[in-house]
Amino acid sequence: MTNPLHNLSSAQLADEYGSLKAQSDAIGERIDALKAELVARGADRVEGHNFTLTISRQTSTRLDTKALKAALGDSICAEYERSTESTVVRVKPTAVFGQQAA
Repeated sequence: MTNPLHNLSSAQLADEYGSLKAQSDAIGERIDALKAELVARGADRVEGHNFTLTISRQTSTRLDTKALKAALGDSICAEYERSTESTVVRVKPTAVFGQQAA
């Protein structure tokens, strides 16, 4: 099976990625605003015409590594650390109002 993006240039990939990322960020902001409004209204269940939302609070617990290192020392904590590798794509506009971005 051929990759459907193989015929795009790297520049085209960058432009489409950046455009979709900007749209995704805008959608994320709208979702956050809608969520905040639902929470502010104190709703726990809302039925719309197409979707039903259930709003609940939950608590998650994470280890405070900064405090742990302060209490036990970096050398002890280092024995229990593990590294993972990930790929990061950062996006910035190339042109600003028709001019090259800095």
